[in-house]
Amino acid sequence: MSATEACDRFKEPSLSELKNLLKERGWLYCLTCKKTIVDEEELEKHFMKHIIIGEILIDDAVFEEAHAGD
Repeated sequence: MSATEACDRFKEPSLSELKNLLKERGWLYCLTCKKTIVDEEELEKHFMKHIIIGEILIDDAVFEEAHAGD
């Protein structure tokens, strides 16, 4: 499978699934806008045309490995 192919087991989450996840976690993330979504009204605005995810990977080690810009 190439990097641009979708996994055949991938299922786009429904709006109700995302609303439940938002209630559980308190936030979602819009990959399209690169913004955090914190309420249902905002989620509904992003839902139809954007890619919304419930989890993002935060690499704590990146701060130790990144070189300073000074």
